[in-house]
Amino acid sequence: MFYLKQGIESFIEKYPYLCLNFHERDQEGDSKPPAQENKPDGQPLLSPFESKLLYSLSRFPTEMVEGKIFQGNVYNANNKRQLQDLGIKSIIEFIDYKDQPIPEYKTQNFTYKNIPIDNETAAFVDFDEICKYIDDLSKDETKSPILICCKDGDTISPCFAIAYQMWHKGSSLTFASALVYQKRGTADANKHLYTVLTTWQPQNAGDNKGRKMIGFLGK
Repeated sequence: MFYLKQGIESFIEKYPYLCLNFHERDQEGDSKPPAQENKPDGQPLLSPFESKLLYSLSRFPTEMVEGKIFQGNVYNANNKRQLQDLGIKSIIEFIDYKDQPIPEYKTQNFTYKNIPIDNETAAFVDFDEICKYIDDLSKDETKSPILICCKDGDTISPCFAIAYQMWHKGSSLTFASALVYQKRGTADANKHLYTVLTTWQPQNAGDNKGRKMIGFLGK
């Protein structure tokens, strides 16, 4: 959609890691020796172009609010290259690490918040407090873009993407759900959290002056 709206030059500028220069591939094909299954000298099996290709095909977080809020899984939160390319400055993880320590690089290099949620605690989630926290981060240029994520990226974090759309834009649950499901594609919202959303009435919502039934890309 961004490509169709802005053109190829803007797309390349915004998403350079998704764009491949096939001249590099052709030059590698002309210069490198035949591929080997194993390299005894310990050199990488993949050429630079092959590495770029593999990376461009990996699943990136879903951009929910353009340049501000991304929604993904724990792989995205642990992928330092993705975080760097997306410019992520804050991470909110809905993951219960139990007795395992939270990776230090997250707490040391990002504005980090861990909110452990499971089926038993879902009924006590304060959506208003979490949406307000997301909104405050998104307005601070030193703390956004933000990555919100859960273990699989498709069950818990989509519920908060839906909640934020309802809280920030005043969308109905049906409309907000349709937006998130359309963007994420594989979302399968946690039924316990989603049940809470069916009766939730957002309080002290964000964009009060011009709250309209528009999508995440709306201004």
